[in-house]
Amino acid sequence: MLLHTHPVNEAREAAGRPVINSLWPWGAGSQPPGIEAPYAGVFADATLARGLARVSGGSWATLPASLPQSSADTVLAVLDQLHYPALALNIEAWRAELKQLETAWFRPLLDALRRGQFSHLRLCLVGDSACIDLRCGNAGWWKFWRRPLPLEAFVRGIAAP
Repeated sequence: MLLHTHPVNEAREAAGRPVINSLWPWGAGSQPPGIEAPYAGVFADATLARGLARVSGGSWATLPASLPQSSADTVLAVLDQLHYPALALNIEAWRAELKQLETAWFRPLLDALRRGQFSHLRLCLVGDSACIDLRCGNAGWWKFWRRPLPLEAFVRGIAAP
């Protein structure tokens, strides 16, 4: 549907030319030189993330059920368990997956950050029309005067024009 209403297609249709209604990525071609992995490793079940890790020469592994116990390197974990429940508009499944992520990943990450197992943590929350990029580090614990913001504040910030 993205290509159906695109101005180029509308112009082609008005000129009596065939419209472009699909895109077929093809495996032929050569890899661009100089692609370097920004992460030492990638944990992901998502095909795109694993493919990008492979192309950049980085290592990848299947997403473990919970936070790996130790990793001294910078790693990327693609946690996409909320994607399909959100697409299906299944709030019960979405909440159950969020609870599982909280138990298996988010709470252990927070605890590890507090213990100083790593210097910082970056969470990129990606949606259809917006992205939230959160960064926190050990120095943030000294900012005890700042109250945590409710989730509603982030949503209002994204929705604002």
